[in-house]
Amino acid sequence: MSIETSGIEAIEQKLRNLNTATQAKLLRKVANKVASLSKKRITAQTDLAGRKFTSRSPNTAEKLMRKKMLTGLRSRLRVLSVTDEQAIIGFTGRAEKIATEQQFGIKDPPKRTKPPSTGRGNSRSRREYNAADAASKKQALALVRLGYKAKVNGQLKVPTTKWIMDHLMYQKAGVIIQLMRKSADTERRNMYLPARSFLGVTSNDEQELLALIDDVINKEINK
Repeated sequence: MSIETSGIEAIEQKLRNLNTATQAKLLRKVANKVASLSKKRITAQTDLAGRKFTSRSPNTAEKLMRKKMLTGLRSRLRVLSVTDEQAIIGFTGRAEKIATEQQFGIKDPPKRTKPPSTGRGNSRSRREYNAADAASKKQALALVRLGYKAKVNGQLKVPTTKWIMDHLMYQKAGVIIQLMRKSADTERRNMYLPARSFLGVTSNDEQELLALIDDVINKEINK
């Protein structure tokens, strides 16, 4: 993060009168203030434009829907480096990726992963199956991974691989796998994460920061 003071002649003049150590100290104060303002936006659940964060997907678990968004990032936002010319605030590790996705959103689908096996094996190990054969173990595993559900003892749930092999025919299992895989691919292509911009400086923030800068400079000059 760079602090621009172009056009503010009085403050620019005062900055030129400070030594490099004091300039670095000033920038650290400003960086901490920007981080604090950004954290307040997370607490208020509002973006840089003052709008409320876009709600989570309707498919989100009810317990998670009640929780505030981005709170895990709030404690991880910090000043990363400071010199007499600039201060940088941000995140490290996995939090950096999550923060970037939340700040700007995701509009492009992720890379397609290797689809689950249909259970037919490769050309060397494949044996001939017919419509009357039971579902194979590979098909059963693929269905479980895809989240296939069936009525088991009166309850709709993901069955065990043994249940699938005992109750589904090979051909039917293959068709279900293909349909579920197609549905999963469509869902991945439609993946979208709305932007929830929280890191930055608004016009109101700028005035607050300029007042802070002016106050710190006056204190340093009058020492």
